[in-house]
Amino acid sequence: MKITSDRLKWLMASRCDNLIAVELDTPNLIKFRYNCHPLSTFKLKASDLLEASFCLSPEVDDNHWHSKLMTFLANFNHSKAIELSCHCDRVIVIPKDLRENFLPPLCGTNILQVNLQNQSKYSVVDIIDSMLWISPHLGTLSFITRAPGLKTLKFIYEDASDNDEKPCCASLPWKCWRHMLKKVKLQNFTYIEQQELRNYFFANADISEMVVIPPDYSL
Repeated sequence: MKITSDRLKWLMASRCDNLIAVELDTPNLIKFRYNCHPLSTFKLKASDLLEASFCLSPEVDDNHWHSKLMTFLANFNHSKAIELSCHCDRVIVIPKDLRENFLPPLCGTNILQVNLQNQSKYSVVDIIDSMLWISPHLGTLSFITRAPGLKTLKFIYEDASDNDEKPCCASLPWKCWRHMLKKVKLQNFTYIEQQELRNYFFANADISEMVVIPPDYSL
């Protein structure tokens, strides 16, 4: 599929099975939905305001799949927002040994939403840890599971000076979230999940505060 258009703003590719390659020269594209299997090879030119939505259904959840997923997502690195829908948590939790050989694919994306049909293998902390690796400078992360309500985290950062640069991110084109994150806001998490997340963030980041926002209030 090859499309060249400076007028195209919305595109949906659905059930185009065995779609090998997609090339979009669409500088004003702001909405894109993709539900095709397996993942295609992409070349993309789109607006920085692009909001992309993907339905992920791998035949096998293994390192080969996760490698293809990261290559695929990297094409949408500077998108405004990404939504990932998948049948189980194994699809989106990237193995830690594999992370050592890849760069985070969405280091320029600020908003990420995950829709999970089945959370059976990994905890909320595992899922969030993977999402923060995939997109290491998130502003907002939200996800839906079978439990009612949209669970949301909002991250507040503090700019670090070059003099404060840490060895772990000295060679990277972005600052490490672990050293820049100062505050986390949570909404719609269970009490147990709140405790697990508190332990995770205070152990892995230099945060000063974690705030639980009531369901009826805006983040």
